[in-house]
Amino acid sequence: LNIQKADSEVSFGWKQVGSIDVVTHPGFAYQQLWQTARRNFWALMGMLILYLLLVSIINKKIAAPLSAVIDQAKALTQKKYQKINDIPKIPELNLLVNAMNTMVDFTQSQVKKLSQDAEHWHEEAFIDSLTLLPNRRDFHRHLQEFSQKEADYYSISVGLVKITGLDIVNNQSGYRTGDKLLKRIGAKLSQLQQQETGTFIARLNGTEFAVVVRDFTVDDIKPLYERIVRHIIQLLRDENSDCKIFIGAVVMQPGRDIETYLSAADNQLMDAMAAETSVKIALKQDQILALGKEKQMKTLWDAIKNQSIRLKSQSILNMEDELLIAKEYFLQVQVDTNTWISAGRWLSRLKNSEEMAKVDKIVIAKLFENPQQNAVQMVNVSPGSFTDENGIVRWLIDKYQSQIAATPLAVEFSQLLVSGELIKIEKWVSKLKQADIEVGVDHFGFHADSLQWLTQVKPSYVKLDPSILGSLDKSLENLTFIEALITLAHTLGIKVYATGVESEQILTLAMQLNFDGYQGFAIEKPGFVVE
Repeated sequence: LNIQKADSEVSFGWKQVGSIDVVTHPGFAYQQLWQTARRNFWALMGMLILYLLLVSIINKKIAAPLSAVIDQAKALTQKKYQKINDIPKIPELNLLVNAMNTMVDFTQSQVKKLSQDAEHWHEEAFIDSLTLLPNRRDFHRHLQEFSQKEADYYSISVGLVKITGLDIVNNQSGYRTGDKLLKRIGAKLSQLQQQETGTFIARLNGTEFAVVVRDFTVDDIKPLYERIVRHIIQLLRDENSDCKIFIGAVVMQPGRDIETYLSAADNQLMDAMAAETSVKIALKQDQILALGKEKQMKTLWDAIKNQSIRLKSQSILNMEDELLIAKEYFLQVQVDTNTWISAGRWLSRLKNSEEMAKVDKIVIAKLFENPQQNAVQMVNVSPGSFTDENGIVRWLIDKYQSQIAATPLAVEFSQLLVSGELIKIEKWVSKLKQADIEVGVDHFGFHADSLQWLTQVKPSYVKLDPSILGSLDKSLENLTFIEALITLAHTLGIKVYATGVESEQILTLAMQLNFDGYQGFAIEKPGFVVE
């Protein structure tokens, strides 16, 4: 501050009597400056607080719809389609929220359309339109798979069914009456298929049907076919029809192709018709099949008790990146010095789900004893272990969470072995996934309602039934169905693995599709892990 000075004279009349010098004191200026600065400071602080308050309100107005959009996007990745109802008034945010709502509606409609299209293509490709049974194509693909995987099943039989006399019904009452009778026969056979575990029934053409039965003994195979005959005969009687039913069946022999099976079954059918015998079966008599049920179970439990067991594994690879995705493990038991049999072939003979769970626990316990750190460990378990209170789910979760640096684990079950238990399975699948254990469905595509499993069971992954992949080059419908299935599964966040890749030709065809991984002899032959 520049100090200012001033002076003045004091006079009396015309006579000067003195002078006054005026000097500014700096303290006064400093005081005024401090007071002004303080007032300005509090004014600025008030303005700053008001500014921050306004910014907070504005940010909240902007952040709320942005957070809703983020939550909406996350929900979409989890297959949940939620819309934002509180539309913001800010033009830019209004456009963003409306665009997201439109995308959610579109995605939901596309998923629904894909599901409907895939189901339609599946029905067109594999379902007989009159009887709603699987058709000839579906029969051949399942038979092909069974013949390739015979070692995994306890035993397999194929039977040909012939309904005679329907031409008389058509001539006397018209084709509509004949079709109505065929529909009722189809409904009855479909009902029997659900009641008889391990049975697959298809319509081949006209009045010919086919039956594939797995996991049976000498004692129960013929009564099963006779039950089919008995039910159909009763239906024909209720319809006042003179039609007759005949079945010719054989048991698959190793090393023989499908045509040989069908030719042998056809010969048995001709013999049955010629002899007016309802059922005629040609059985094989090998060591395992000849055992009664009690001896089968004793053999199994003795092998487990004596530790005459071993684990085998087979890899699943991502061929594009040549990365190991997972290793699947399964249990074999020793029957005699030179014979090992997959434990899965014996599961249908177990008395209850508690016994099934016991076998599953043995496999899983051995995996925990010998962890593999480089890939997900997969193990195939019985569906009964998912549906019974005495099953393995709670035990498995506790066992897995107690592991230090546990290797990622996946449990899977075959769609072949499931019948009407989806609600219970869905419950346990959810619990396992919450515990970071993946859940898969093997032999996916076996059931006509397979596509419903994607949205109801919600597995982590599915393994395509090998017979579907084996028929990939047979028709455009097969290719279209597989493409639609993979697209739908990926939309729902479910991985799809190609199994049964037994040759370079199948691998080449499969790699043209968007599979997440591949498994089969063309990728890697099973190897032993623990004996």
